[in-house]
Amino acid sequence: MKSVLSALWHGNLRPSEQFMFRDPENKKLIEEWTKLRRELDGRITDEETRELLHKLETVEMNLSEASELAAFRAGYSVGTAMTEGAARERASMGM
Repeated sequence: MKSVLSALWHGNLRPSEQFMFRDPENKKLIEEWTKLRRELDGRITDEETRELLHKLETVEMNLSEASELAAFRAGYSVGTAMTEGAARERASMGM
């Protein structure tokens, strides 16, 4: 447990990043997104539109992070509740 807590404290434990970049389907999606983003960037000629796109991407990223955090919290809560329930059952059986 100490090593997991230490990794979490030092910022080395990032489940969302591990999932995103190891999954082959996600890698393909990231590569496609990058290709399309570069193509779009090459077509934008004025700075105002480029800045608007950058703002849109920032908001999109913040929404995505908020959604991931909510899902993580919900999953953690369910996992904790399951562990608590199993511990209570075990205790009531005298184990």
